Amino acid sequence: MGLAADGSSPALVARSVVAIGVDPALRRRLRAMAGGRSLAIGMYATRCCGSPYLIGDLTARFVRLTLPDAVALASIEGVPLVADRRLIDLLASAGPTLVEVGLPFARHLAVELAEPVAWLDFLASPAACRHRA
Repeated sequence: MGLAADGSSPALVARSVVAIGVDPALRRRLRAMAGGRSLAIGMYATRCCGSPYLIGDLTARFVRLTLPDAVALASIEGVPLVADRRLIDLLASAGPTLVEVGLPFARHLAVELAEPVAWLDFLASPAACRHRA
């Protein structure tokens, strides 16, 4: 598992709390894609055009170091998995699946939710507005 930028290990979340599905075609290639790195699930959110509403998306990327506020989840196919601490409740309840999306020349990882309305609820919550220190 990757270390946090300060050299510490991220907190661990019990396997039963968060289950991340993986597209079968991606599962076969995930370890090779990781190349010894951890998979980090995060998010971005911003206000658009002065609106009081947040827009954003979940992110999935391979990293060598984790963020200080990341927590470790159960590894997938031997690939260490960490997630932004603010997302744990969302990931536990919304049915996340790791997929590969994009045009053939620009494929990238993404997180799809079986319950996408949960993401909208999350964006309206105080947790989405908190910034990392």
